[in-house]
Amino acid sequence: MHPIIRKHAPPEAISKGIKDFRYFKNFLRLDFERRCAYCHIPESRYGPSRNYAVEHFKPKSAYPHLICHYPNLYYACACCNSFKGSLVGPFLDPCHDVYSDHFSVSNMGNLLPKSNRGSYFVEHLYLDRDYLVEWRKSKIALLDQIHQLDILIRQLDSDSLPDGQGIAAGIRSLRERRNHELQAEYGSWWN
Repeated sequence: MHPIIRKHAPPEAISKGIKDFRYFKNFLRLDFERRCAYCHIPESRYGPSRNYAVEHFKPKSAYPHLICHYPNLYYACACCNSFKGSLVGPFLDPCHDVYSDHFSVSNMGNLLPKSNRGSYFVEHLYLDRDYLVEWRKSKIALLDQIHQLDILIRQLDSDSLPDGQGIAAGIRSLRERRNHELQAEYGSWWN
């Protein structure tokens, strides 16, 4: 998974005078594509934006000078925000770290740490919560469906069946719908 690239930061001229970090929530919501920066659960699955908070990557208590510093602010679900709280530790930074360098996803939807930081991150944010595991398993099933459709398309393209092209076109259409579902639900960062 690639780091998150912010695209919707407020103009610096506006953000310099802001004293309340909550002002940035809608900007963060767009930057993080309406999903938690840490677990990536989307609003469509976890609920509306009121279930998300402005998260301070470097905690307010330890870094009071960064309370309204936009690069330190993340969009996080209530669970991840609560679990991280004011902890200072070797958390992965979704805007700088490549998650796949630090953990992978098993076929059962659990996260398998590859590094000490990945292990710390998964453990302290409880990223194997039941609903997150089920959500990742749904992605695995959707990816498998897309893979099976690709196999059918290749077989139909290579066969000389009279209706093969029409069937292949229908399957391509279904594959595109499944791919659209994949992008809408899981976004582009969780590969």
